[in-house]
Amino acid sequence: MRILVLDLHIDKNPDAALRIVNALEPCFDGNLELTRFYSRDFDFNALFDFDGIILSGLDKSRLLYSGKMQRLKSYIRQLESAAQILGICGGHQVLATAYSYTVHEIKPEVGWHSVQLTTPGKCDPLFHNIK
Repeated sequence: MRILVLDLHIDKNPDAALRIVNALEPCFDGNLELTRFYSRDFDFNALFDFDGIILSGLDKSRLLYSGKMQRLKSYIRQLESAAQILGICGGHQVLATAYSYTVHEIKPEVGWHSVQLTTPGKCDPLFHNIK
């Protein structure tokens, strides 16, 4: 399985996307090819080369409406049936606005949080290899 982690950070370029990559690798028992790109260096046509795409967070919510993000949203809509897409934090907002959902500004929340999967969550194919 080929998965792209598209790092949407523009200014600070934190290592959050790398944490996503490191968290995923053990879940696929060597049957995973992970690629990480920064959105500033990325050719959007390459999105069609992956089975799955993970969108990281953004540095600033105003970037949701930048020209580059508008272009990404257009590609996301074209990919709808070709790849599985997961948005984390600001990446989730990119997905929501790509499909014209309203995104409300709330108090920022930063950091990683432990979560517990519910019984139905443990049975969901999306989370089947996650401990």
